[in-house]
Amino acid sequence: MRAAVLTPRGPFSLAASLRFLEGFTPAPYGQGHEPVLHAAVTAAYGLEGEAACTPGPVRIAERWKPYRSWVAFLLRAHTDPRVSGHGHGFHASG
Repeated sequence: MRAAVLTPRGPFSLAASLRFLEGFTPAPYGQGHEPVLHAAVTAAYGLEGEAACTPGPVRIAERWKPYRSWVAFLLRAHTDPRVSGHGHGFHASG
């Protein structure tokens, strides 16, 4: 059984692949506000109480480029009790 090819082949296949992947990457942080992601970011960086569009969280998210979607995924997964086992956010190890 062959795997399905999701992008066309040929001289423009790289451009088509990149365009295809854009659909899976989140909007820049602060524009497509997600409450779960915002809570994870503020907990991870000690910014509780800051709004999503304030300079602190936005500046932090800019440093994640080009891995924003992966960082967002990992932050969400870490705060999910079904994935992390505790679901209480981030804890400083002592």
